[in-house]
Amino acid sequence: MRLFFIIKSFKYEKKIINIINEALLIYSNEWGVELMIDKSFIKDHDYYMLFGYNSKEYLTTGEVSKSILGNYPLILDKRNLNVYEVIDLLNEEIVLDKMIELSLVKKIWPPDGASLSE
Repeated sequence: MRLFFIIKSFKYEKKIINIINEALLIYSNEWGVELMIDKSFIKDHDYYMLFGYNSKEYLTTGEVSKSILGNYPLILDKRNLNVYEVIDLLNEEIVLDKMIELSLVKKIWPPDGASLSE
């Protein structure tokens, strides 16, 4: 039973990482820079997660001149797997629902009308 839980948990984590990577493609295509998740900045909250990101070149080489500055983390809502970009971050501890209500975040993934598949 424990092994099943570990496998199920791993598949869920892999799905979340794939979703964040798909969301990062939006910025990569827009900015012309290959982006990747900054594994040192992943924060897990009750029903959402924060994902830091930067250029792949910076994260693999550490060369500061290749770093992206001023980017807010992406937020993944674990309840529906929507990904949001932060427009304004008043306080990291503010709850996601309140951020959505105050228009401090904008949903970027999945595209409107798209369905989530397993």
